[in-house]
This record gives sequence, C-alpha cells and structure tokens, in this order.
Amino acid sequence: MSSEISIRPFVEADAPQVRALFIAVNRLLAPPDLRDAFEAYITRALAEEIDRISVYYGARGGGFRVAHSGALIVGTFGLERAEGQAMSCGACMSIPPRAVPASLGRCCNSPRRSAGGAISRGSN
Repeated sequence: MSSEISIRPFVEADAPQVRALFIAVNRLLAPPDLRDAFEAYITRALAEEIDRISVYYGARGGGFRVAHSGALIVGTFGLERAEGQAMSCGACMSIPPRAVPASLGRCCNSPRRSAGGAISRGSN
C-alpha cells in the first residue's frame, strides 16, 4: 500500500470495497458479548445505507467520501446536511486500525472542498 492517502467523493465502482470495509471494521469493533447486536446493525446498515450510498446521502443533501491509497479504499465517511448550511459527519465512518497513519488523520482534519461547494471542518 502506498503511504499517500487522499480523500475523494464516492463513485459506484467503490461500492464493493466500501461494503467490505464497513463489515470488517464493525466486526473488529464488536465486543464478544455484543457480536449478535453488531451483526444485526451491520445487516440493517447495509440495507438502509451502505448498499445504496448515492441514494441515501443524496436524499439528505450530503455526500460520501472515501480515503484511498492508490486503488485501495482505506477509510470512509458520510456527510449529511445539518441545520442551515452546516454539514455534519454522519454515523458512517470506517477506518481499519491498520490504516490509521498520521497522514490519514491530517486528511480527515483539514478543510476540504467538493464540487458542490465548501465543506469545512466544524467544531462538532
């Protein structure tokens, strides 16, 4: 994997990697006594959000971004419209522990622009 990590808008070709990453990260987060609850959450989130990212985030006036290193998706996050013009990072954020170098933290914490307008780092 290249050490250079960039963030860009989701495209449909990213869907298989995004889906696999979402499942893997949530399974890693599941404590043994809550595995069944996490599996139920994964199933629900795939149906409602992950398997229909463009529709889901489009309906909320938001967008979905992927962090990538070359062709490999190493992280994701969703942006949803909050009050007024503000954007808020949605509940969907997946970054596997092996892919959290300092460069990813810098990418996620710096202001970004999208084709649809400004998206800036907020205080919440």
